[in-house]
Amino acid sequence: MRPISAKVSNVQLELSNRFSARAEVVVPDGIAFVELFDLPHGVQATNLSDVVPGTHELLLYGEGEPPFKVGDTLSARGFSRDELSD
Repeated sequence: MRPISAKVSNVQLELSNRFSARAEVVVPDGIAFVELFDLPHGVQATNLSDVVPGTHELLLYGEGEPPFKVGDTLSARGFSRDELSD
């Protein structure tokens, strides 16, 4: 497992008291799966699987006001294919 940081690049408020957001992550060589962790309560996020090195976006969503703003850094972790087979 390798720690990676993700930066919030977009936050949108929905009419139904929900929010959606995007976070950019730069995936290094050797990483096949990326997930965000230590997210505030109630925040859901997509994972990245079978990724290639480069910049990718993760989607976040939840109810109420977003607990972060554009430019905030979120914690992510990346796993190699070997680590995923365990």
